Amino acid sequence: MAATSSAAAQRRPQLTTRAILTGLLLGTILTPCNVYAGLKIGWAFNMSIAAALLSYGAWALAARWGTARPWGLLENNINQTTASAAASIVSAGLVAPIPALTLLTGQELTWPWLAFWVLAVSLLGVALGVGLRRHMLEVEALTFPAGVATAETVREIYARGQEAAPRIRMLLGGGLAAASLKLASDHLSAVSRIAPPISWPIGGASAQNLGFALDPSLLMVGFGAIVGLRVGLSLLIGAVLAWGVLGPWALGQGWAQTGEASPEAVWFSSMVKWLLWPGVTLMLTSSPP
Repeated sequence: MAATSSAAAQRRPQLTTRAILTGLLLGTILTPCNVYAGLKIGWAFNMSIAAALLSYGAWALAARWGTARPWGLLENNINQTTASAAASIVSAGLVAPIPALTLLTGQELTWPWLAFWVLAVSLLGVALGVGLRRHMLEVEALTFPAGVATAETVREIYARGQEAAPRIRMLLGGGLAAASLKLASDHLSAVSRIAPPISWPIGGASAQNLGFALDPSLLMVGFGAIVGLRVGLSLLIGAVLAWGVLGPWALGQGWAQTGEASPEAVWFSSMVKWLLWPGVTLMLTSSPP
């Protein structure tokens, strides 16, 4: 029986044209979302689960209407792999070193140089991945959390298909709510960052100058829900130590330039040069050996 099931699974379509095209389409849509999230919160996602859920919902609806054959598990695996590969292009530096270069020096890479850099880094990553695949997956049998979560989600979808619909509705509903709030805050009520009326005795900086402000964005709420209370408190303590203690001290010593002398101005660019290296030191010393 097991041999029959295995043979039947192998005969199911996998590397199909629609699986690749679906992954490319979803990757095209999800990659800008990943870039925005990375620039906003400093953290990017592989988008595998989102791509698997969205493709399942779209092709299941098409199959119900009789316009397409059922969307198989193996096809969905190719789809989510393709979409995840597209969304992971941010690892080529689009949300870390390249924006950091612009913030620190003001230099902006032109489109041809940026495209060449992303292509070169992506090809290098593929070559390294192929070379390390056997050692990491077969020899050491490493467990990749994102891959395990994606595999379990896809298995549950196809084992109990009725569970996919609530997840898809939750995904689309969350996206619609976040987009509605963003559009309303930007174009209707123009809700801006809210900073408490606090001034630091050292350096004469306001809370807004140091970046202590409430950002009305559901992206921050979602990020906090994902990382959990422990990581959230760690980030809060690090922010208070960096921007509430070390930053004003650097200003008081005259090392960092204050920039625009206004309580509403943000002095991030002028202060981050002094706070970068203490932050790197804290990250290195707190990481496990």
